[in-house]
Amino acid sequence: MKCPHGTTPQETAIRVWFYPFYTHSLDPKEGLTQQARREMNVWYRLRHRNVLPFVGLFTLGPRTYLVSPWMERGNALEYVQRNPDARPKDLLFEIASGIEYLHTFDPVVIHGDLKGANVLISARGIARIADFGLSYDVADDAVGANSTTWYDAGNPRWQAPELLAEKSLRTTATDIFAFGRCCYLLAFPQLYTGEIPFYYIERRDAITALVMKNKLPNRPSGTNVKSKGFDSHMWELVKHCCQGHPEQRPNAEAVVLWLRNTYTLNSDVSPPSLLSRLFCFNLC
Repeated sequence: MKCPHGTTPQETAIRVWFYPFYTHSLDPKEGLTQQARREMNVWYRLRHRNVLPFVGLFTLGPRTYLVSPWMERGNALEYVQRNPDARPKDLLFEIASGIEYLHTFDPVVIHGDLKGANVLISARGIARIADFGLSYDVADDAVGANSTTWYDAGNPRWQAPELLAEKSLRTTATDIFAFGRCCYLLAFPQLYTGEIPFYYIERRDAITALVMKNKLPNRPSGTNVKSKGFDSHMWELVKHCCQGHPEQRPNAEAVVLWLRNTYTLNSDVSPPSLLSRLFCFNLC
């Protein structure tokens, strides 16, 4: 196994990729598909507390495996389902911090498929962004321009409306839209029944139609909404991140600053002037 970070004694989880051919090459990278190669090339360079580390590459016969540390608390959705005392704001701040790192990396990294299932939780309860199968850096123009898988993959529950148009490219703004959906997911009071954005709609085409019309999922309501952190200001954050027009969404830095400010205030009141100023980053 090739481990760019060196050997590791801890238990590891194996991300499995299956290939329809057998390679006798001594170099496992020669047997990689384009998608797996892209994921590895993006992932192995990233070093951040809130990004899942890439341990190495392992090839056995026709199969190639991408290896990462084991995250024993599962994904974010599983974590909040199993832990009623989980603090959604903590997780959202960590996810936003990971996105800010990706978007300020040189070259900028677009995740492309951010959702609750692609955020894993460590034994210490730390959120780590995972699954870079749809990721790319902005310096790789060929990926964004020519990959059919890139255009077609994803789920409309999490996708920005511009991604549902033909030949649309994922951007930092589409990542922010997906983060807004994560806010909805992690702070939803009935989350313990496994509800997700537009959980009350089953048909994919119906969800797509709503997203294309810039419709938001129903606002969470219930007796424990506020206690889970989904106050009126959190809903404003969701609305800003899920704006139908990408240029009207905040950037990752603005989101991190806003979330950090709510912690500093330790209050349900976030100054409207500060909120407006932070969300003006992309417009002013």
